[in-house]
Amino acid sequence: MSIQDYTEVKRVFPDIVVCNSREAIAIIELKYLPRVKPRYQKVISTLDLIACHRSAIRISNERYRGRNTDDQEYSLSKEILFVWAGIHAVNQNQPEHLFSEGYDNLTGCYLQLHAATHSDRAADVYYYE
Repeated sequence: MSIQDYTEVKRVFPDIVVCNSREAIAIIELKYLPRVKPRYQKVISTLDLIACHRSAIRISNERYRGRNTDDQEYSLSKEILFVWAGIHAVNQNQPEHLFSEGYDNLTGCYLQLHAATHSDRAADVYYYE
């Protein structure tokens, strides 16, 4: 995606974009860092940027090589869901919280799924809306 943000064009590449037959209904970012603390700040600010400009964004399945199979453009749904899903080491210095706090564009359309790994036991699984 290319997004005009103030004076610059930012290019972002979400991990997964889920579409129905008419529009994009979810954008999902996945992070797998089982031995280090969660890294989410850049991803959350990118999701916020997309949410802020969602009415101007169009997604297409344009291929660089080979035969086009779907040349339809998709707009972002007004009810789109932005998801951060990750596996990371437990962060003792920071209590678990909603990573999107303070990002107003993500209010009501953000889901956080993650597992915090431990060296001596099974992971803790979290779900926040």
